[in-house]
Amino acid sequence: MDNTAANGWYQNSVIFQSEYCAGSYNNTYSCGSNRMSQNGSRYWADQGKTYQWILNYYYSPTPTYFGIVPQRPKVYASNVSPISVSLNFSSIGATWYQVNKWANNTWNNVVYFGPNANFTDINLTSGKSYYYTVCAWNPAGWGPWSFNNGHMAAVAKSPFNSLTPMTDSPFITNSEITLRAKSSGSNITYYYVIKLIGGYWKSIYYGTPPVLNPEANTTSPDKFPDKLTPNPYVDARDKSFVYADKGLSANTGYYYAVAVYDSKLGWSDYTNYQGYISVLTQK
Repeated sequence: MDNTAANGWYQNSVIFQSEYCAGSYNNTYSCGSNRMSQNGSRYWADQGKTYQWILNYYYSPTPTYFGIVPQRPKVYASNVSPISVSLNFSSIGATWYQVNKWANNTWNNVVYFGPNANFTDINLTSGKSYYYTVCAWNPAGWGPWSFNNGHMAAVAKSPFNSLTPMTDSPFITNSEITLRAKSSGSNITYYYVIKLIGGYWKSIYYGTPPVLNPEANTTSPDKFPDKLTPNPYVDARDKSFVYADKGLSANTGYYYAVAVYDSKLGWSDYTNYQGYISVLTQK
């Protein structure tokens, strides 16, 4: 699904309802007009045909293909040292990435440009904060910068422990920013979220949220899960912490950091190793 998520096609200049049935392997057009045969398409794939050739075979008139630019990348500081910061990033449909770094009072510093979904910045100054933003490319073009034109910070340092949450923002509107933070800790009992308000970092959440599966708690598929779940909560599927900050102003930047407490290891560093993420609400 990830490999095809950035591709689409029109028929008669509009997106159409593409249908398929099981069909049969030896009768490749067994599903009738404008419907794809599952087993028939497998036959053509076994003959070395491309996916576009197979679509053209089954759907008439011939589809017009288009690409969708990648989503804004998820970005994590996966590791740090006193002289380096390692970044991991991902975006569905992306084939190329660009990492920019804040230096000399400008973001026009490209420190990585290529197909790999990771980058390590080296020869850094210990104890200094460094700032990064990432965008992704595919043949349809460049997508938006990470965190909706925001950025992340990381401090070159010796990590306090391995618990530091990898944090991103998967859901953004003109009045809401949802954070998702995942830690490697197996005995986490408390989560702590801080926000930059009036030039000072202030606590906006401290506690032990409920653990639940948001899919099981969503009774209406046309509503966002966060409308029907507690705020915050821990996702039972991957143990990530989810917090929604609501009632925000449109087209405004906000800054957040998350820390976790493990009953055996103590408190972690903040997001991205004593860093934070900045997120811009939609217009």
